[in-house]
This record gives sequence, C-alpha cells and structure tokens, in this order.
Amino acid sequence: MAAQAAKKKTSRPAAKKKAAQPRRRRIDVHSHVVPPELLDAIERDPARFQMKIESSQGGQKIVREGGHGFPVYPEFSDAAMKVAGMDRKGLDVSFISPAPIVMMYWLGVDAAADAARITNDGIARMVATHPDRLKGMGTLPMQHPDAAIAELERIVRDHGFRSVELGTSVEHEQLSEPRFRPVLKRAQDLKVFIFAHPNATTPECGTEKY
Repeated sequence: MAAQAAKKKTSRPAAKKKAAQPRRRRIDVHSHVVPPELLDAIERDPARFQMKIESSQGGQKIVREGGHGFPVYPEFSDAAMKVAGMDRKGLDVSFISPAPIVMMYWLGVDAAADAARITNDGIARMVATHPDRLKGMGTLPMQHPDAAIAELERIVRDHGFRSVELGTSVEHEQLSEPRFRPVLKRAQDLKVFIFAHPNATTPECGTEKY
C-alpha cells in the first residue's frame, strides 16, 4: 500500500499533445500572364501595338518591333492551367500580373490606354473563374500619366483590384521621375499596392544617372 501511495505521488501527468498548427498559406505575388484577349488584339492589329504573334515550337511567341520576343506558354493565358501549375508548386493564391513585354510603354496615348484596358479586363476575367485562387494585379499606361490615373481608378472601381504592376523604368525614364508622381500619389490615396518590376536591361532603361 505504501509503495502504491508513493508511486501515485511521484507519477507525473501525461504531457498534453500540442495542437496542430494551421498550415500557412503560400501566396505568390510574382506570377505573370498574357490574357488571350490581348493576344487576339495584337494578332488583329500588330501595327497598332507595334508587336506581332509568331508560332514558336508548337506554341506562341510575342515579338516586339526590333526582334525582342517572349514565349507565351499555355499557363500564361489559360486560368485553369495557371491554377493547375499552382497546385503542382504547392501555391494557394497567386496575384497575376502582365508579363513586362506587354506593359507597352512605347505606345501613343490611345493605343496604350486600349492595351491596358484589354489586359486588365482579361486579367479580371481570369480571376473571376477562380476567385479563391487568383487575384488581379493591373497594368497602367505610365508613359501617359493622365491616362494611367484614369485606368487606375477604373480597375479599382470596376474590378476591385488592389494592386498594380509598374515597371521600374518607363522606356528611358525612371519611375521616380517627377512626372509620374501624380500616378503614385493617386495609388496611395486609393490604397493600391505597387509591385515594381524591372522592365528593361538595355541602355535605355533609365539607369544612366547611376
């Protein structure tokens, strides 16, 4: 009896199992697309957008005047294939943004505004097919600040976008140039996140001051 009493006194309660921690969501903020609506627009009027669509190893390639090209894989223009790729990589959510080649910072105001509208509407359509997995990140015709502000306000109002992708340079000008500040200020007012993406590696990319 004494031995049993001593055993009871010295025994320790079993350690409590730690509650399983919920898995953290994996979110990709750097995921490019080229909406099919934009591919169709370029194919219909290559002169307007100063680029063309070419066949490339069984797929498609966007080629800018001057020869710079960018392959368009199915995952770039098909929302279902984008999500399938995310599943393979273990990603829960992707913020989809246009590939830099279709920022089209070289176009005149009307063509640039049309290109941004077509691209943003296409991204919104892709997001609508998988709203829990895809989030939209818009583009703006930054070489024309007034048009950029108008498009920014439109995509926030009509599509609920909360982020935009901007090139760190707009052709030969840095994003920090004073003429772009009204666009940045409007984004700040609207609480829109700015994802700054390298846009060129040529001597015209605005790094001459450095």
